[in-house]
Amino acid sequence: MSDQSESGWMGFKFPAGWPGAASWQGAVGAEAQTKTIERLASNLHKVFNETCSLQMETSVRVNDKVTHSLQALMRCHQPQEFAVAESNLIVALLEGVAMRAQAWASAAQKLGDCWSDWAKEVATEKTAVPDSPAAEPALAPKRSASR
Repeated sequence: MSDQSESGWMGFKFPAGWPGAASWQGAVGAEAQTKTIERLASNLHKVFNETCSLQMETSVRVNDKVTHSLQALMRCHQPQEFAVAESNLIVALLEGVAMRAQAWASAAQKLGDCWSDWAKEVATEKTAVPDSPAAEPALAPKRSASR
């Protein structure tokens, strides 16, 4: 293992192999990292915003269906009417569960895509930085030269 460290922000010594060490040497690298993180945050915000909007729309739709089903249940006079109204209520609740599950599955896929794109972008930036140190465990103990 190497005892090399790279000087970073305000003289802080990054361990050799630390993923951000080479990028912090210049302001251009820091700006590129900041832009990458900003794009990631923006994409994550869009996914969460879309998911929340979809959840609200789903809640409103399900609430309307449940309200109508409960009103129909209260107007029942015959056992057959009661069975139909009760079935409609259960269908409305299950449709709501299915729509929410579908929305969260879609959100999980979109989040995975965001993180995957970000990881590819960071890997591309890392390979584009010349003279980047070889990957070493950052927390590995340093060996003394006297042994």
